[in-house]
Amino acid sequence: MREFATGAGGLRRRTTTLAVVVAAAVATLGGVLAQSADAKVRPKAHGAQAEVLPAATIAARQHFFGIDNVDPATGAVRKDRVLMSWAGVATFAASFNGHVVMLDTWIPRGPSTTWNHSLQYVGTTPDEVKALKPEAYFIGHMHGDHAGDSPGLIVANPDMPVYGDQSHCDDLKAEVKTLDPTVTFNCFAVFPPVQVVNGRPVPESFGMVDRLPANTLPGVSITAVMHPHSLRPTDPVADPPFDTMQATKRPCVAFTQYPPDPNDPPSFGSPASGIIEIAWQFRIGDFSLVWADSNGPDVGGRDAQAWASVPPTDVLFGAIAVSGRSVLNEGLSQIRPKIFAPIHHDPCANDVYKEVRDQLATIPASSRPRLLYLSDPADYLKPIAFDPSAKAWKQDGPSGQSARTEAPSTATMQLADAAPAAAPQSASSAPSAASAPAKSTKPAVTKLTVAIAKAKGSKLSLRIRGMKSAGKLKAALTRNHVSLGSASRTLKRASTVTLKVKLSTHARRLLAAHRSLKASLKLTYTATGADALRVSRNVTIRR
Repeated sequence: MREFATGAGGLRRRTTTLAVVVAAAVATLGGVLAQSADAKVRPKAHGAQAEVLPAATIAARQHFFGIDNVDPATGAVRKDRVLMSWAGVATFAASFNGHVVMLDTWIPRGPSTTWNHSLQYVGTTPDEVKALKPEAYFIGHMHGDHAGDSPGLIVANPDMPVYGDQSHCDDLKAEVKTLDPTVTFNCFAVFPPVQVVNGRPVPESFGMVDRLPANTLPGVSITAVMHPHSLRPTDPVADPPFDTMQATKRPCVAFTQYPPDPNDPPSFGSPASGIIEIAWQFRIGDFSLVWADSNGPDVGGRDAQAWASVPPTDVLFGAIAVSGRSVLNEGLSQIRPKIFAPIHHDPCANDVYKEVRDQLATIPASSRPRLLYLSDPADYLKPIAFDPSAKAWKQDGPSGQSARTEAPSTATMQLADAAPAAAPQSASSAPSAASAPAKSTKPAVTKLTVAIAKAKGSKLSLRIRGMKSAGKLKAALTRNHVSLGSASRTLKRASTVTLKVKLSTHARRLLAAHRSLKASLKLTYTATGADALRVSRNVTIRR
């Protein structure tokens, strides 16, 4: 098991009888590796579920997550670690805050040009995945090599909620009906139907971002990003794809020791929504993980806008198949993870390692993520553990730099919280003061007091006191570097001012959906003959 968590010093390697703790030599993540997962020293963090699960479920969870991470009596998974267990291509059984979920659902098997092996190669089966009893299934996209076993999972667990876009839900319900017409299940559409033209989604669909309700997985914040599916490069010579598709057969344990087995169960194919891709970000405290089972390229810059609106990412599990290598650099520059784990590169993933390593070397060291490479079949069903409380996640950027690159100011649609804001202030509460010293002995500017009224229509009223003389007053509202509105006013004398801020369309959409939102307010008051006074504070806007 690889474990990334809090340690007393630098990264180190420890071996226990239950797990092998693997440490990458990452200077910028010093102190990230946890103590051994030995049951004697790790916290007793089980208890995500009160009920005792069936023996088959306990066994399946121990197989995927390790016997030291699963309560042998109840089947509950420890809550103090984020666990990712790879089951081929982009399929992961994952645990966030003790909640078990599936990210894609297909156990790869042949015969085909790429997979051409049996279920024994991975070492699990669709039936064992069903036995995990996940609490949710998050759809990346619906191609058969990602969702081919999902109808069976749903039939076996009809109470499990499913999350995707409306097109995914429609196609998945049709597939489940062919398997068992009596089964009904809840599929929640986080995005509306996406139009597909000539086999590809229309560019206007990209850049959509949605934050799921807080109770989707208690203790976990989840954001969905409408992400472009991979696209073959127009010039594969100038921008070659990684050799993941086995176009040229080469010696591989998958083909020589695990030939396709006709007795393996069939899986579903690729419905029309197969080309529609969603990437998911999961956040616990300061830790965030993105799973993206396809990889672009960006379309019209909309992907960059979307990721700029999402809180920072620490770990990216991202596909590298099909697209040119420049797309990897493009995606990493947008998502900016500290650690990158390539997926969708098996079978024979070890043969692709050098290609990926050399491509990462083309990224400047200051923004290059650490490579967490998964190689089959050794890394199948070997849990990777992250400690959400580790200090390293509080650092920003791949190298732990103190500030991230400024995000574009054109991010679209619903945004997720980047950081806890100050305590909300209601419209009826007393005005609060934000103060800063004047920079000169010219006309005194000592403090400004601000009261915020509820938003009405497209306008938000700010009542500002403290201007001691004539000058100019500016106000700007932003959220995650995205403008929500601004206003300015020239003062002919000292006065109390009401500024009417015109809210952006984006701000009005957020208020319509959530009734309130957290934002950053920046005031600039330049008095005649004095230096400018700049005040920043976190506020809550209500309608």
